Amino acid sequence: MKHFFSILIAILFIGFIFTPPFLTLVKQDALISEFEKRQLAQLPEMKFNLPSLVKFPQQFEKYFNDHIGGRDQLISLHNTFNFRVLKKSPISSATVGEKDWLFFNADGELLDFMGLMQKDFATLEGYRYVLEDRRDWLAKFGVRYLFLPVPNKMMMYGEYLPLRVRQEKGVTIYDQFIDHMHKYSDFTDFLDLKAILLKAKEERQIYFRTDSHWNLDGSLVADQEIIHHLQQWFSQLQTLELSDLKRSEIYYRGDLAILMHIQGAIGEKASVLEVKDSCRNKLDRKLFGFINKNKKLADDARFLPEINGCKGKPLKALVIHDSFGIFLRPYLSEQFGQVIYMNYSNFTGMKEWIVQERPDVVIDQRVARNLPLALAQDQEIEKELVQEAFTRTEGACLHLDGDSAQSEIVNSHDLSVIKKSDGLLINASGADPYLVYSGGKCLRNGEMSVHISLTSPQETEMQFYYTTEEQQGFSSAFSRVLHIQKGINELFFRIPRPGFAGQIRLDPGKVAGEYILHELIIKNK
Repeated sequence: MKHFFSILIAILFIGFIFTPPFLTLVKQDALISEFEKRQLAQLPEMKFNLPSLVKFPQQFEKYFNDHIGGRDQLISLHNTFNFRVLKKSPISSATVGEKDWLFFNADGELLDFMGLMQKDFATLEGYRYVLEDRRDWLAKFGVRYLFLPVPNKMMMYGEYLPLRVRQEKGVTIYDQFIDHMHKYSDFTDFLDLKAILLKAKEERQIYFRTDSHWNLDGSLVADQEIIHHLQQWFSQLQTLELSDLKRSEIYYRGDLAILMHIQGAIGEKASVLEVKDSCRNKLDRKLFGFINKNKKLADDARFLPEINGCKGKPLKALVIHDSFGIFLRPYLSEQFGQVIYMNYSNFTGMKEWIVQERPDVVIDQRVARNLPLALAQDQEIEKELVQEAFTRTEGACLHLDGDSAQSEIVNSHDLSVIKKSDGLLINASGADPYLVYSGGKCLRNGEMSVHISLTSPQETEMQFYYTTEEQQGFSSAFSRVLHIQKGINELFFRIPRPGFAGQIRLDPGKVAGEYILHELIIKNK
């Protein structure tokens, strides 16, 4: 018997050693790891030259580690043990909560829930300007605009987070943003879904337990609010009610379960809601011919806009969205004659299409963790609108030209200046040149508009700093950064409240060379 067990152990040991290499040889190599959401290393090509031979061992090791037989099964076993036995997440980008609720915590979402990513007044004012600018710019083409920020899952189901996290709950960027817009902006075409979704949550589950997204019940609530808001402009739109839908159930494993590679150990029942008398196409159709400014996406059909809708119905909508918007598509496609969905570009990337196609409305949806990216300032739109306002505003509180730009300098760094007939020649000797001027008569708690005419030796970035009563020294938080081209640049931009309270600083660029400051004008709104 002892001899038998020795042989059995030897057989098991040999099987353990040789099974992974055998499976590696017989199975087909995958290109993408479904649960890691990354491209797997591919078998390196052997070239008989010194650089290739030096790199080959390291490249082959990466390939072998990614494709060894049984790898996924072993990782799944390890992760399931951590989840079920140790009650912790096997990966850093997810959190295991109570009652098997899973939460995405990367991209700053956890820090935001804890109130550790709050924005200052100037940044929130920047968000306000972006939305007001989009509304005003689209109005010139007869297009309406609706902004749809969606609460993070932690904000909706925080009661299932671990106690240590719940105890650290703070003010989120979403809450700051909504509060700031209500207090300081005349832009009202955004939806505060947080309170609405919390009320709906009392009746039914609105976010998945094993996924980072809302479910079809949650997106239905959002769709109803979207249509209610749009009805003030388009009375022919009709909301979808639960009575218009048929409900069925499926067993669902969400993206967080897959990301954690524990989909074999956890799942949930999820509702599928379908319109009873559907008129849309079952599948969205690719919109070929669209030129994506993002070169990485331009040649890949997967990243094209998609189109759907109901023939015979009026109105054309453009929906710019992230992954949450996928759950809105089945509803919105039933309510418009034509809906174009774009999941791989922001508002800026869709401007040319908007001008060409003139949709009736643009719906811009972003989950809360993506708000800072979604509300990045658009230099072109801001310039166009500020320039128009600039010509309508009389007088200037500060006007520097070739003569005064030299005589009014308070301080400077990494440069020398010479007065020229067409402006002030700035010879930058280093990568951090700047000029400091007094704010003069521009001491005011209000919005300022700035025009700078500047010639640059290269493509670079100009930065404009200003001091306030709150911020006496120069800080990047109280500055504007604008991209400039080689040659002459006519720049128009705003300085948010509370405005100046002392000095301004102009960094003409981040490269050495000769710049010419033709003119700097500041006007009060």
